[in-house]
Amino acid sequence: NFANVIKDNSRLRNNYSGDMQILASYGMIEMPILSDLKFIGGVRVENTDLTLLSADSTFDNGRIDVSDLLPSLNLIYSLTENMNVRLSATQTLARPNFREIAPYSTKEFVNDVELQGNPKLQRTLINNYDLRWEWFTNPGEVFAISGFYKNLKNPIELGYAEGSTASNSIVQYKNVDQATIAGLEFELRIGLGQIIDELSNFYVGSNLSLIYSNIDIAESELASRLAIDSSASKTRVLQGQSPYVLNLDLTYINNDWGTVAGLYFNTFGERLSKVSANVNPDVFEQPAPMLNFTLSQKLVANFTLNVGVKNLLNSVYKEVSRFKGQDYTFYEYKSGLTYSMGVSYGL
Repeated sequence: NFANVIKDNSRLRNNYSGDMQILASYGMIEMPILSDLKFIGGVRVENTDLTLLSADSTFDNGRIDVSDLLPSLNLIYSLTENMNVRLSATQTLARPNFREIAPYSTKEFVNDVELQGNPKLQRTLINNYDLRWEWFTNPGEVFAISGFYKNLKNPIELGYAEGSTASNSIVQYKNVDQATIAGLEFELRIGLGQIIDELSNFYVGSNLSLIYSNIDIAESELASRLAIDSSASKTRVLQGQSPYVLNLDLTYINNDWGTVAGLYFNTFGERLSKVSANVNPDVFEQPAPMLNFTLSQKLVANFTLNVGVKNLLNSVYKEVSRFKGQDYTFYEYKSGLTYSMGVSYGL
């Protein structure tokens, strides 16, 4: 006879405790410079105290204890009563979450990849520069074009760990020295009643971002890449960053009936999913268009019916390994449609 046996094989290394305390203070000033020009500036001071302890004392502990001064400078010029030009320069940060910094591993049984946390992770500092033109045609409506540039110090990426092989794939979160992101963003939200009176309850929105990202590959990573492909480039895109992101929505709002319904579409360009190391080539996540539907309908006595359907297109999630211009399926599945229905009561 044959049987499956479930056994608790937990180890100390699979457990950790984490604590994060953030103490922040800020000041802001808003002042007119000219009749049509306004300055808004400020500064935020943040102290991050993050400690993550593994239950296995032989493992390194995660620790971030740092104070950051985060300035924000903004100029707003009013071209007309409903049209502005904004120029801003800010510094922000991104902290690793507990899963990224926790010193333990988990196994993905479907594609047999081991995911490791990294207790040596540091927070990412981001310098942001933005220029935006915006035109508010009517309340709730906007046309806008933005240009942006970001410089990231110590960005966090997911890549193959040192020692990973094709037969024993291990991925780990890592800091890289720096990355650059630049791009354009186009935004539109308009009521269709301006075009056809009968469509006065319908609104269309869209957002398109065109994005360039770049990293100078570290010498150790470059050596591994050249061992796989002698024509490998010395630069690459930032892991997880798509070259474009597109959002579209069509909304129906009828305040007399208490009805709000919407279709929401999203897609993105191919993005680097896992960074190469040793004998493992880069892995790229393929575009997976997503279409969702939501409906909110007011009922009697302050009750509201909420209905939703996610992933109407039932798109395929797919990752491919790319070796010398040839793609090989690394991971592929369909998640199916998700339905939801609920009733809420407003006080």
